[in-house]
Amino acid sequence: MLRSDLSEFAFPALLQMLLSGGRTGHMRVQGMLSGELWLEHGEVVYADALGRQGSAALELLSCVRAGELLFESGLNAPGRNLTVGRDAALRQLMVDEDAWQPVLQAFPDWRLWL
Repeated sequence: MLRSDLSEFAFPALLQMLLSGGRTGHMRVQGMLSGELWLEHGEVVYADALGRQGSAALELLSCVRAGELLFESGLNAPGRNLTVGRDAALRQLMVDEDAWQPVLQAFPDWRLWL
């Protein structure tokens, strides 16, 4: 099991490490924004965050700045809702991370209603 504080280590960097290592398992992000990712042999195959799934959930997870990441290896995904390759998923995270900056500055706490 891997556990990390996302204010110390960025989410995209941790995900890149797991993908590059060809890992299979379940990743859970807990904090102001919570979600789950499932990896199979270094590919993101399933994402769920704030009631969204697939690429929409992956986009939301790209803006995680704080919280805790837990990764448990060897667990299989409940299904597939993503078909992007490793490089495409990481590229999407980097692009989405920049796009979310103005929103995060205006609305930093996802637990509160507008």
